[in-house]
Amino acid sequence: MRPIDSREEAAAYLDRMEAEARRFEPRLGDQATAWRSWGEAGPAVVLLNGGTGSWMHWVRNIPALKDRYRVLAADLPGMGDSGLPPVTEPVEDLVRISGTIIASGIEGLLGRSEPVHIVGFSFGSMVGAHAAARLGTQVETFTMVGASGLGLSFAGPGRLRKPEEGMTEDELREVHRHNMIALLFADPANADELALELQVRNAARIRIRSHTSAVTAILREALPAVRARLGAIWGGRDPFLPARGDREALLRRFDPGTPIHVVEGAGHWVPYEGAEPFNRRLLELLDRRSTRASAPSSAPTSA
Repeated sequence: MRPIDSREEAAAYLDRMEAEARRFEPRLGDQATAWRSWGEAGPAVVLLNGGTGSWMHWVRNIPALKDRYRVLAADLPGMGDSGLPPVTEPVEDLVRISGTIIASGIEGLLGRSEPVHIVGFSFGSMVGAHAAARLGTQVETFTMVGASGLGLSFAGPGRLRKPEEGMTEDELREVHRHNMIALLFADPANADELALELQVRNAARIRIRSHTSAVTAILREALPAVRARLGAIWGGRDPFLPARGDREALLRRFDPGTPIHVVEGAGHWVPYEGAEPFNRRLLELLDRRSTRASAPSSAPTSA
């Protein structure tokens, strides 16, 4: 997909993509979660966004998936069009209750027996792990993207800016651009108007604080109960990328066959900045059908 350098074109692209989706709002008690679906045939793939995000985090991946899979993208609780979860802090409890809400949504949309693949980006990988743990053998693969919350050390992003009272719309957009580049991208040239437009839209609808989850071990907490085949993808210049030996030792403790892919030259938002190689790797991971117990050993690769 070519870069989009016009704000108007970016807005039109997002509006068109949303118009093509089918929308669902499964409930758990008083809490409604917004889901969107693309594609009719094939197994179900659930996409879970990162912090300060929504389904739009996957705009460069849904087109590559929807011809082979039924794509279901959620707005995580407290983000996008989804309602607030009943618990928002501490962040570990936010992750756990969000995992319960997402698992309930999957059961409501697919039933309790239809196989499903779960793909979580950043904060969504933490929520996805807890959802996968609840759903057991219904989940065929669980793919962590830009994952933290593993209890491992990482470099961390550069300094972020805070919006200030009285800023104009253009000034606010520049704050978002600065933070997006510092946190999500390896190359500022890849932060086009489409990325900025969806970041501005997402930031306007965030009602929870998720960023402190990165330094926890909340994702690792769920892994012993996840029965799915594991997979992981990071950008090679992701500030949350743990050391190679650390990430391999941890993930392969739970699934010796875990493929671990690193997309060189991409930052934290690897599904966007490294979309082409990311999509290839993700499709490879989704093609696995066997359970964790029969998973073959696999060496780490770069893309």
